[in-house]
Amino acid sequence: MGSHTWMHPDLRNRTAEEIRFEMNELTNELIRLGVWERQPKFMRPPYGAYNDLVAEIMAELNYTMVNWSIDTRDWAHPGNTTAGMEDYIRALNGTVPEKTLGFIALHHDVQRGGAELATAAIDYVRNQGYRLVSLDECLGQ
Repeated sequence: MGSHTWMHPDLRNRTAEEIRFEMNELTNELIRLGVWERQPKFMRPPYGAYNDLVAEIMAELNYTMVNWSIDTRDWAHPGNTTAGMEDYIRALNGTVPEKTLGFIALHHDVQRGGAELATAAIDYVRNQGYRLVSLDECLGQ
């Protein structure tokens, strides 16, 4: 589980105080709702965008920033599992699981068809010989 900000802004256009607010507001609300027991270790910056200030604030707040290596573009074609799978297939074409360090896919659970794409992607990558692991294990933490 990771954080992704409260309002999904491009953090490069925010002050240090605004960046802290974005991270703390989401964490505090999800703890209040009982979704999280504590702040997660990871965060993905909206749009994959960050700068030195964002990196500095994330380190200050004890987050490890994580970005993706496969963009399923599910945000561009919500509900179209075929299009999302084409991006997985294209990105993994020619890779050999035993020689590939792995990958992190950008996948939005809130998009229409997100569950279907996740199911299809999990089946596909397993059939290709990949093993699903936690983000901790993927990053060697």
